Amino acid sequence: MRLNIELIEQPWVRSLFEAFFAWDGLNIADNITKRIDRYGVFFAEIDRSCSSLEELNQSRLFEIFGGEGLRRGYLVIKFFCEQKALHWDHERLEEMIENRRISQLTGHHHSAAWFPILQAYIAQLMEREPPLKSNTVRMYQKAAANFLSTINVISPEDITQKDMDSYLKRRRGQIASLSSFAQFLSTFHGIELKLHHKAPMPINKKDRELVRRTQTIFHRLMQIDDPRCAQALLAKLIADLYQIPLKYVLTLLVEEVRIEVNGLVLWPDSIDVRLDGAFLEHFNRWVSLSNSNKFVFSGRNCAQPLSCGAVGHYLKLIDQ
Repeated sequence: MRLNIELIEQPWVRSLFEAFFAWDGLNIADNITKRIDRYGVFFAEIDRSCSSLEELNQSRLFEIFGGEGLRRGYLVIKFFCEQKALHWDHERLEEMIENRRISQLTGHHHSAAWFPILQAYIAQLMEREPPLKSNTVRMYQKAAANFLSTINVISPEDITQKDMDSYLKRRRGQIASLSSFAQFLSTFHGIELKLHHKAPMPINKKDRELVRRTQTIFHRLMQIDDPRCAQALLAKLIADLYQIPLKYVLTLLVEEVRIEVNGLVLWPDSIDVRLDGAFLEHFNRWVSLSNSNKFVFSGRNCAQPLSCGAVGHYLKLIDQ
Protein backbone atom coordinates (compact mmCIF):
# COMPACT_ATOMS: atom_id res chain seq x y z
CA MET A 1 0.00 0.00 0.00
CA ARG A 2 2.99 2.25 0.54
CA LEU A 3 3.71 2.51 -3.18
CA ASN A 4 0.09 3.36 -3.94
CA ILE A 5 -0.24 6.03 -1.28
CA GLU A 6 2.77 7.83 -2.74
CA LEU A 7 0.60 8.56 -5.79
CA ILE A 8 -1.63 10.70 -3.57
CA GLU A 9 -0.58 14.26 -2.68
CA GLN A 10 -3.44 15.70 -0.61
CA PRO A 11 -3.51 14.65 3.08
CA TRP A 12 -7.31 14.27 3.21
CA VAL A 13 -7.27 11.80 0.29
CA ARG A 14 -4.39 9.88 1.92
CA SER A 15 -6.46 9.62 5.09
CA LEU A 16 -9.41 8.29 3.07
CA PHE A 17 -7.16 5.74 1.36
CA GLU A 18 -5.75 4.49 4.66
CA ALA A 19 -9.23 4.38 6.26
CA PHE A 20 -10.50 2.35 3.30
CA PHE A 21 -7.89 -0.34 3.85
CA ALA A 22 -8.62 -0.38 7.59
CA TRP A 23 -12.38 -0.69 6.93
CA ASP A 24 -13.91 -3.96 8.13
CA GLY A 25 -16.08 -4.12 5.03
CA LEU A 26 -13.00 -4.90 2.96
CA ASN A 27 -12.23 -8.60 2.80
CA ILE A 28 -8.45 -8.65 3.05
CA ALA A 29 -8.33 -12.35 2.20
CA ASP A 30 -10.29 -11.89 -1.01
CA ASN A 31 -7.38 -11.39 -3.44
CA ILE A 32 -6.89 -7.94 -1.98
CA THR A 33 -3.22 -7.81 -3.01
CA LYS A 34 -4.27 -8.08 -6.66
CA ARG A 35 -6.64 -5.14 -6.27
CA ILE A 36 -4.44 -2.72 -4.32
CA ASP A 37 -3.09 -1.08 -7.46
CA ARG A 38 -6.58 -0.57 -8.87
CA TYR A 39 -7.80 1.03 -5.65
CA GLY A 40 -4.68 3.17 -5.54
CA VAL A 41 -5.41 4.50 -9.03
CA PHE A 42 -9.04 5.17 -8.01
CA PHE A 43 -8.01 7.31 -5.04
CA ALA A 44 -5.23 8.97 -7.04
CA GLU A 45 -7.84 10.07 -9.57
CA ILE A 46 -9.89 11.60 -6.75
CA ASP A 47 -6.73 13.32 -5.57
CA ARG A 48 -6.20 14.89 -9.02
CA SER A 49 -9.84 15.85 -9.51
CA CYS A 50 -11.12 17.05 -6.12
CA SER A 51 -9.73 19.71 -3.80
CA SER A 52 -11.76 18.87 -0.67
CA LEU A 53 -13.89 16.17 0.91
CA GLU A 54 -16.97 18.38 0.51
CA GLU A 55 -16.53 18.13 -3.27
CA LEU A 56 -16.86 14.35 -3.11
CA ASN A 57 -20.49 13.77 -4.10
CA GLN A 58 -22.31 11.44 -6.46
CA SER A 59 -22.39 13.83 -9.41
CA ARG A 60 -18.69 14.64 -9.13
CA LEU A 61 -17.72 10.99 -8.85
CA PHE A 62 -19.75 10.24 -11.96
CA GLU A 63 -17.99 13.04 -13.84
CA ILE A 64 -14.64 11.55 -12.88
CA PHE A 65 -15.25 7.84 -13.35
CA GLY A 66 -18.42 7.40 -15.40
CA GLY A 67 -20.88 4.58 -14.85
CA GLU A 68 -18.46 1.75 -15.66
CA GLY A 69 -15.70 3.19 -13.46
CA LEU A 70 -18.10 3.46 -10.53
CA ARG A 71 -19.26 -0.10 -11.13
CA ARG A 72 -15.67 -1.37 -10.94
CA GLY A 73 -15.04 0.73 -7.84
CA TYR A 74 -18.22 -0.39 -6.08
CA LEU A 75 -16.38 -1.27 -2.84
CA VAL A 76 -14.95 2.24 -2.56
CA ILE A 77 -18.42 3.70 -3.13
CA LYS A 78 -19.83 1.37 -0.48
CA PHE A 79 -17.10 2.58 1.91
CA PHE A 80 -17.95 6.23 1.20
CA CYS A 81 -21.67 5.57 1.79
CA GLU A 82 -21.18 3.66 5.04
CA GLN A 83 -18.25 5.51 6.56
CA LYS A 84 -18.41 9.03 5.09
CA ALA A 85 -22.20 9.44 4.77
CA LEU A 86 -22.06 9.86 1.01
CA HIS A 87 -25.61 10.24 -0.31
CA TRP A 88 -26.15 7.79 -3.17
CA ASP A 89 -29.28 7.81 -5.31
CA HIS A 90 -29.36 4.87 -7.74
CA GLU A 91 -32.13 6.46 -9.82
CA ARG A 92 -30.08 9.63 -10.21
CA LEU A 93 -27.06 7.54 -11.23
CA GLU A 94 -29.09 5.73 -13.91
CA GLU A 95 -30.31 9.09 -15.18
CA MET A 96 -26.75 10.43 -15.45
CA ILE A 97 -25.61 7.28 -17.26
CA GLU A 98 -28.48 7.52 -19.73
CA ASN A 99 -27.95 11.24 -20.34
CA ARG A 100 -24.29 10.59 -21.12
CA ARG A 101 -25.28 7.82 -23.54
CA ILE A 102 -27.74 10.17 -25.21
CA SER A 103 -25.01 12.76 -25.63
CA GLN A 104 -22.54 10.20 -26.99
CA LEU A 105 -25.07 8.83 -29.47
CA THR A 106 -25.92 12.34 -30.60
CA GLY A 107 -22.25 13.14 -31.16
CA HIS A 108 -21.74 9.90 -33.09
CA HIS A 109 -24.26 10.98 -35.75
CA HIS A 110 -23.31 14.66 -35.84
CA SER A 111 -21.97 14.59 -39.42
CA ALA A 112 -24.89 12.65 -40.93
CA ALA A 113 -27.06 14.43 -43.50
CA TRP A 114 -30.16 13.52 -41.48
CA PHE A 115 -28.72 14.70 -38.16
CA PRO A 116 -30.90 17.89 -38.00
CA ILE A 117 -34.01 15.66 -38.08
CA LEU A 118 -32.70 13.56 -35.19
CA GLN A 119 -31.59 16.66 -33.27
CA ALA A 120 -35.04 18.25 -33.53
CA TYR A 121 -36.64 14.98 -32.46
CA ILE A 122 -34.41 14.67 -29.38
CA ALA A 123 -35.17 18.27 -28.41
CA GLN A 124 -38.89 17.51 -28.64
CA LEU A 125 -38.47 14.36 -26.51
CA MET A 126 -36.67 16.39 -23.85
CA GLU A 127 -39.50 18.94 -23.73
CA ARG A 128 -42.36 16.48 -23.29
CA GLU A 129 -44.76 16.81 -20.39
CA PRO A 130 -44.80 14.84 -18.22
CA PRO A 131 -41.05 14.37 -18.70
CA LEU A 132 -39.86 11.11 -20.20
CA LYS A 133 -37.34 9.03 -18.34
CA SER A 134 -33.82 9.27 -19.75
CA ASN A 135 -33.67 5.59 -20.69
CA THR A 136 -36.92 6.03 -22.65
CA VAL A 137 -35.45 9.02 -24.49
CA ARG A 138 -32.37 7.00 -25.40
CA MET A 139 -34.46 4.05 -26.61
CA TYR A 140 -36.53 6.36 -28.85
CA GLN A 141 -33.41 8.19 -30.02
CA LYS A 142 -31.59 4.98 -30.95
CA ALA A 143 -34.58 3.63 -32.88
CA ALA A 144 -34.98 6.84 -34.86
CA ALA A 145 -31.24 7.05 -35.57
CA ASN A 146 -31.17 3.45 -36.85
CA PHE A 147 -34.15 4.14 -39.10
CA LEU A 148 -32.76 7.43 -40.46
CA SER A 149 -29.33 5.93 -41.11
CA THR A 150 -30.97 3.21 -43.21
CA ILE A 151 -33.00 5.52 -45.45
CA ASN A 152 -30.39 8.36 -45.34
CA VAL A 153 -32.74 11.27 -46.11
CA ILE A 154 -32.02 14.98 -45.83
CA SER A 155 -35.40 16.37 -44.74
CA PRO A 156 -38.47 14.90 -42.99
CA GLU A 157 -40.51 15.39 -46.17
CA ASP A 158 -38.32 12.78 -47.88
CA ILE A 159 -39.52 10.03 -45.51
CA THR A 160 -42.14 7.77 -47.11
CA GLN A 161 -44.49 5.01 -46.03
CA LYS A 162 -42.49 2.67 -48.24
CA ASP A 163 -39.35 3.49 -46.22
CA MET A 164 -41.11 2.66 -42.96
CA ASP A 165 -42.69 -0.55 -44.28
CA SER A 166 -39.39 -1.78 -45.69
CA TYR A 167 -37.53 -1.03 -42.47
CA LEU A 168 -40.08 -2.68 -40.16
CA LYS A 169 -40.36 -5.72 -42.39
CA ARG A 170 -36.84 -6.63 -41.26
CA ARG A 171 -37.10 -5.19 -37.73
CA ARG A 172 -40.53 -5.92 -36.27
CA GLY A 173 -39.23 -5.36 -32.78
CA GLN A 174 -38.72 -1.64 -33.50
CA ILE A 175 -42.41 -0.84 -33.99
CA ALA A 176 -43.06 0.34 -30.42
CA SER A 177 -39.89 2.44 -30.27
CA LEU A 178 -40.58 4.10 -33.64
CA SER A 179 -44.19 4.98 -32.74
CA SER A 180 -42.94 8.07 -30.93
CA PHE A 181 -40.93 9.17 -34.00
CA ALA A 182 -43.97 8.66 -36.22
CA GLN A 183 -45.96 10.85 -33.83
CA PHE A 184 -43.24 13.52 -34.04
CA LEU A 185 -43.37 13.48 -37.86
CA SER A 186 -47.17 13.78 -37.79
CA THR A 187 -47.33 16.59 -35.23
CA PHE A 188 -44.49 18.79 -36.47
CA HIS A 189 -44.26 17.97 -40.19
CA GLY A 190 -47.70 16.70 -41.16
CA ILE A 191 -46.28 13.37 -42.33
CA GLU A 192 -48.62 10.47 -41.58
CA LEU A 193 -46.92 7.08 -41.37
CA LYS A 194 -48.69 3.87 -40.36
CA LEU A 195 -46.90 1.33 -38.21
CA HIS A 196 -48.49 -2.07 -38.63
CA HIS A 197 -48.40 -3.64 -35.20
CA LYS A 198 -47.83 -7.35 -34.78
CA ALA A 199 -50.87 -9.32 -33.63
CA PRO A 200 -50.69 -9.98 -29.86
CA MET A 201 -49.73 -13.43 -28.68
CA PRO A 202 -52.78 -15.56 -27.77
CA ILE A 203 -53.42 -15.64 -24.03
CA ASN A 204 -53.07 -19.40 -23.75
CA LYS A 205 -49.68 -19.28 -25.48
CA LYS A 206 -48.56 -16.55 -23.06
CA ASP A 207 -49.70 -18.67 -20.14
CA ARG A 208 -47.80 -21.71 -21.40
CA GLU A 209 -44.65 -19.67 -21.84
CA LEU A 210 -45.01 -18.21 -18.34
CA VAL A 211 -45.49 -21.68 -16.80
CA ARG A 212 -42.48 -23.06 -18.69
CA ARG A 213 -40.24 -20.19 -17.60
CA THR A 214 -41.28 -20.29 -13.94
CA GLN A 215 -40.83 -24.07 -13.79
CA THR A 216 -37.34 -23.71 -15.25
CA ILE A 217 -36.41 -21.04 -12.72
CA PHE A 218 -37.77 -23.03 -9.76
CA HIS A 219 -35.83 -26.08 -10.93
CA ARG A 220 -32.61 -24.07 -11.18
CA LEU A 221 -33.13 -22.58 -7.71
CA MET A 222 -32.83 -26.10 -6.29
CA GLN A 223 -29.51 -26.67 -8.08
CA ILE A 224 -27.49 -23.47 -7.75
CA ASP A 225 -25.32 -22.33 -4.85
CA ASP A 226 -24.65 -18.73 -5.97
CA PRO A 227 -26.61 -16.21 -3.82
CA ARG A 228 -26.48 -13.46 -6.45
CA CYS A 229 -27.85 -15.78 -9.13
CA ALA A 230 -30.57 -17.03 -6.78
CA GLN A 231 -31.65 -13.50 -5.88
CA ALA A 232 -31.80 -12.55 -9.56
CA LEU A 233 -34.00 -15.55 -10.31
CA LEU A 234 -36.28 -14.82 -7.34
CA ALA A 235 -36.74 -11.23 -8.50
CA LYS A 236 -37.65 -12.48 -11.98
CA LEU A 237 -40.16 -14.94 -10.51
CA ILE A 238 -41.88 -12.19 -8.54
CA ALA A 239 -42.01 -10.00 -11.65
CA ASP A 240 -43.46 -12.78 -13.80
CA LEU A 241 -45.89 -14.38 -11.37
CA TYR A 242 -47.38 -11.12 -10.12
CA GLN A 243 -47.02 -9.17 -13.39
CA ILE A 244 -44.89 -6.43 -11.84
CA PRO A 245 -42.18 -4.65 -13.88
CA LEU A 246 -38.79 -6.19 -13.04
CA LYS A 247 -37.23 -2.78 -12.44
CA TYR A 248 -39.89 -2.08 -9.79
CA VAL A 249 -39.24 -5.44 -8.11
CA LEU A 250 -35.50 -4.76 -7.95
CA THR A 251 -36.08 -1.49 -6.09
CA LEU A 252 -38.07 -3.25 -3.34
CA LEU A 253 -36.88 -1.88 0.01
CA VAL A 254 -36.32 -4.00 3.12
CA GLU A 255 -38.77 -1.73 4.93
CA GLU A 256 -41.43 -2.66 2.34
CA VAL A 257 -41.45 -6.30 3.51
CA ARG A 258 -43.70 -7.35 6.39
CA ILE A 259 -43.10 -10.60 8.27
CA GLU A 260 -46.26 -12.47 9.25
CA VAL A 261 -46.94 -15.81 10.93
CA ASN A 262 -47.73 -17.59 7.66
CA GLY A 263 -45.23 -15.90 5.39
CA LEU A 264 -44.03 -12.57 4.01
CA VAL A 265 -45.90 -9.66 2.46
CA LEU A 266 -44.14 -7.49 -0.11
CA TRP A 267 -45.38 -3.90 -0.51
CA PRO A 268 -48.08 -4.43 2.19
CA ASP A 269 -49.40 -0.88 1.80
CA SER A 270 -49.90 -1.07 -1.96
CA ILE A 271 -49.52 -4.19 -4.13
CA ASP A 272 -49.72 -6.66 -1.22
CA VAL A 273 -47.78 -9.62 -2.68
CA ARG A 274 -47.81 -12.64 -0.33
CA LEU A 275 -45.09 -15.30 -0.34
CA ASP A 276 -45.57 -18.73 1.21
CA GLY A 277 -44.86 -22.42 0.58
CA ALA A 278 -41.92 -23.41 -1.62
CA PHE A 279 -41.49 -19.84 -2.87
CA LEU A 280 -41.08 -18.60 0.69
CA GLU A 281 -38.51 -21.33 1.43
CA HIS A 282 -36.37 -20.24 -1.50
CA PHE A 283 -36.79 -16.57 -0.57
CA ASN A 284 -35.75 -17.12 3.05
CA ARG A 285 -32.76 -19.20 1.98
CA TRP A 286 -31.28 -16.65 -0.38
CA VAL A 287 -32.51 -13.21 0.69
CA SER A 288 -31.38 -11.36 3.80
CA LEU A 289 -33.75 -8.81 5.30
CA SER A 290 -31.02 -7.34 7.47
CA ASN A 291 -31.50 -3.70 8.42
CA SER A 292 -28.00 -3.05 7.07
CA ASN A 293 -29.42 -3.54 3.56
CA LYS A 294 -31.49 -0.84 1.90
CA PHE A 295 -32.71 -3.01 -0.97
CA VAL A 296 -34.02 -6.57 -0.75
CA PHE A 297 -32.18 -7.37 -3.98
CA SER A 298 -29.06 -5.30 -3.47
CA GLY A 299 -26.23 -4.99 -5.96
CA ARG A 300 -22.54 -5.32 -5.18
CA ASN A 301 -22.69 -1.71 -3.99
CA CYS A 302 -25.45 -2.00 -1.38
CA ALA A 303 -26.44 1.61 -2.06
CA GLN A 304 -27.86 0.39 -5.37
CA PRO A 305 -30.22 -2.47 -6.26
CA LEU A 306 -29.40 -5.41 -8.48
CA SER A 307 -29.66 -4.26 -12.10
CA CYS A 308 -31.96 -5.56 -14.83
CA GLY A 309 -28.81 -6.30 -16.82
CA ALA A 310 -27.50 -8.56 -14.06
CA VAL A 311 -30.81 -10.44 -13.94
CA GLY A 312 -30.67 -10.90 -17.70
CA HIS A 313 -27.13 -12.26 -17.38
CA TYR A 314 -28.20 -14.93 -14.89
CA LEU A 315 -31.27 -15.84 -16.95
CA LYS A 316 -29.03 -16.50 -19.94
CA LEU A 317 -26.90 -18.78 -17.81
CA ILE A 318 -29.82 -21.01 -16.84
CA ASP A 319 -30.82 -21.35 -20.49
CA GLN A 320 -27.41 -22.70 -21.47
